[in-house]
Amino acid sequence: MLSSGLASTTGRLLVMVRLYSPLSEPEDAVDRDLTAATVNLVGAYCGDFTLGGLIKNIDVRGAHGVALSARAGYLEQDSAVFRVFTISVPLIVNDLWEEAP
Repeated sequence: MLSSGLASTTGRLLVMVRLYSPLSEPEDAVDRDLTAATVNLVGAYCGDFTLGGLIKNIDVRGAHGVALSARAGYLEQDSAVFRVFTISVPLIVNDLWEEAP
């Protein structure tokens, strides 16, 4: 359950982070490099899940909805195909909105 104070409300924001690379030869290298970058970034989110004290926490295990996760796919843009990894980063933020008196 999200907490609230007397004058403010805690909220959950889902931020999507996208890493992408144009497909090139060898394609295995693109997957290897993007996978490594994604794993490193998700690890950094787990290692500093308050983002330096800016938020209450990243909902790593999905206690309030979607968990911290990543999904691989492809994206076509401007006639070019990109390999993409999209990371879902659920942020729990204290005092996000003021409540009316």
